[in-house]
Amino acid sequence: MIFRPKIFISSTFSENKKIRDNIRKFFYSVGAEPLLYEHELTPSINPKVYRTNLLDADFVIMIVKDDYGTTTECGLSGIHEEYRIAVNNNIPLHVYLKANEGPNNNAEANPLIEDLKKDGISFYYFKDDRDLLKRLKETTFTIAKDIMISQLDNNRIPENIVYKLASEKDYNKAMEVINIVEEMQRIHADYDLDYITTDLITSCFGPICFEFKSPRHKFNNWELETQLHKIIEIAEDFMNHSGTDYTLNGQHREFVLNIIGKIYVGNLLYNKCSDWAYDDYCESLKNLFEEYDKFVSIVKNIKVESDIIR
Repeated sequence: MIFRPKIFISSTFSENKKIRDNIRKFFYSVGAEPLLYEHELTPSINPKVYRTNLLDADFVIMIVKDDYGTTTECGLSGIHEEYRIAVNNNIPLHVYLKANEGPNNNAEANPLIEDLKKDGISFYYFKDDRDLLKRLKETTFTIAKDIMISQLDNNRIPENIVYKLASEKDYNKAMEVINIVEEMQRIHADYDLDYITTDLITSCFGPICFEFKSPRHKFNNWELETQLHKIIEIAEDFMNHSGTDYTLNGQHREFVLNIIGKIYVGNLLYNKCSDWAYDDYCESLKNLFEEYDKFVSIVKNIKVESDIIR
């Protein structure tokens, strides 16, 4: 993780002692910093210190069972007061509510549940502590996503970290294109498959064009975005002319690429229907790989710049 999110565990204590400890161990194992007043928080003569520590949290996990808890001088239980602190300070939270049977579901906790409903807060139901831990593990990615969105909304993530995240996303997406082209080049070399008299280009660049040619931008880096569209424009021009001048002769070979999966590459028969000559195809391929090399260079620079950011 780029940073260790602080996750405050809010619940009544006596009926949740064991599960609180299990949750603490789990969040430590995935790189987060769980905040539990009985474990992590600094002792203090101030009886309200845990409420102050809650304000340092990036996220709140709230567990609501049968016990509403002892009311404080504010007229609310500790967990209810923690809920209000989280909501009033825009700290994202997930609420886990024990699903009891019968008409008096969570009767003692009703003041808090009524507050949750009034605020339009959704909650995850769980049957027992084992089910609760399972649901927490299943929603870990959602928790991480909500923390990140909240951090961005509140401008709490440093600009260099935002740039690093965006660069890493661009790099990983661009590497999909590079992996496809590199595998295509290996097939071309290992099996002596010509780019013009087979449909190898169409089999590999076709999925790239389909995936990346859309109104929605795929990259945060505009130089990378622009360069890829140059490649797509040349590849589509090549494929359109090839589809006019060449037809499959019925024979093909099967290959498996890491990103695309299975492709079928066949030999082509020349029909000469467009205004392109053989030299035009050669020139188009030359331009395609020149622009591709520029794309690779941009990706390498993004990787270097991202690696030096701390």
